[in-house]
Parts: sequence; C-alpha cells; structure tokens
Amino acid sequence: MLLLSDSTRPQGLGNENDLVGRYFMDHIEGSVGTLELGELPTGYMGGVLGNGRAMLALTADAMERDELLGCAVTFDADPDNYGVAKYADEATGVNAAGVGALRTGIAGGASKSVDVLVRAEPKPMADSRVVLTDERDALGQRRLELQYARSPAIQTSIQRTLEIIARELGIAGLGRMRIDLDDTDKTKLEIPTVGFHLMGTTRMANDPKQGVVDSDLLVHGTDNLYIASSSVFPTVGYSNPTLTIVALALRLADHLKVKLQ
Repeated sequence: MLLLSDSTRPQGLGNENDLVGRYFMDHIEGSVGTLELGELPTGYMGGVLGNGRAMLALTADAMERDELLGCAVTFDADPDNYGVAKYADEATGVNAAGVGALRTGIAGGASKSVDVLVRAEPKPMADSRVVLTDERDALGQRRLELQYARSPAIQTSIQRTLEIIARELGIAGLGRMRIDLDDTDKTKLEIPTVGFHLMGTTRMANDPKQGVVDSDLLVHGTDNLYIASSSVFPTVGYSNPTLTIVALALRLADHLKVKLQ
C-alpha cells in the first residue's frame, strides 16, 4: 500500500529514502540432523517439555564470544511431521503426536532417535526486499515481488550453534547428534520463507534515513499514518513475533489515546 501510493508521493508514502520494502526477514527453519538419545533416567527433563517442544539455545556470553546470530534447537520424534511442504500446505504447526512421542522417550528412559530442528535469526540486509512489478492483480494494482537475500552469517551461526550443543549433549551423556547441513531435502534451509514469519520492510528508526517509521510507529513525513506490524522490526531474534506485534499495537493505542486527548 505504501509503494502503491505513488500518486500521493512519487516514490510512495514513507519512501523518500528508498527504504520501504527493504530489510525483509523471515526465520530460517528446517531439519538439520538427528539425535540418538541415550538411556535417560526416568523423569529426566520432566516439566521442561510441557505442552510444546524442548528448546535449547546458547547463552548470551557464548553467542557474543563467537559472534553468532541467535538459533534455537528443538527435537521431534517424527521428522515427517515437520516437512516444509506439509507445513506450507496444511499449516499444521507443531505436531502434537511428535511432541508426545519425544516426551515419552525422554521421560520414560527409552532409547530413541529424534529429528533435530533449528530456527535461526536472520541478519537484516537492505538487499532483501519486496518491490512492485509490472504484473497486475485482479484490481489492476501492481503486484509485489520478493527479492530475497540471506547473509552467510546465518549458515555460520547455525553450524557453530549445532556444534556447541552437540558437544554439550555428548559431554552430558544425553546422546550423540549428527549434523546434516548440506541443503538437501533433509534440511530444507534453501526455502526463503520457511519460517512463515514475514518481518521487516518498514523498519523502525528515529532517523528517516535509517527507517520508515519512528519510535511511535508514525510513518516519516506524514501526520496521521501509523504502522503496527512485524514489518517495523529492525531486528527479530529467533522467537515467534506475535507477542511483540501485540505489545506494539497496545503501545500505539496508548500513544494515540494521549495524543487525541
């Protein structure tokens, strides 16, 4: 909508500095290996899984030491339930049966092979963007095209994070992890929007030369246009974006209430 508003502004609303559409981000997700669980004591990690997957991540100190982007590693007893094609077609999300099977394997002390999954933080890149094309939709409006770019730092961060976690699991006697990052059908990391968390493109910055909206989510160069969306994220981490979007929306509502009064 901002780009299509070029009848109001030649480059579109908020796009005086060619920033609208830039810094597109999505979480990189996929299957990256296998963990052969050892014989674990009954009740081990009890309560950690809860109603979802167990998640492992590096400490802030470890990430800073190796200059790594954030990555979260989880485990699934049924890798077929995490296939990207199925996830894209059915949008089933986390598979409850797979989680239940893994919980049984860990809490019950049984030896089990489980799939290793990763969700990685993307690095913001100006060249990763959406632009208007000459193709028209049913209403005659120009369609968007994604020009996706991914920093090599993501792959490096995934590799190093997996190596550290695999080493620690081995030292603790919890199992042996095989890492598979060759971008085959097994890993599925070559798919740009694999995380289905579309973020960036109207990033927040008080300097209009650095972002599209200010800290109050007001589009630079406008008086009454605000954006409450994951599109304003300047960085994103590896976690789901929903709660942050809700927090920004509530924060904006409070700001507008004061302004209108």
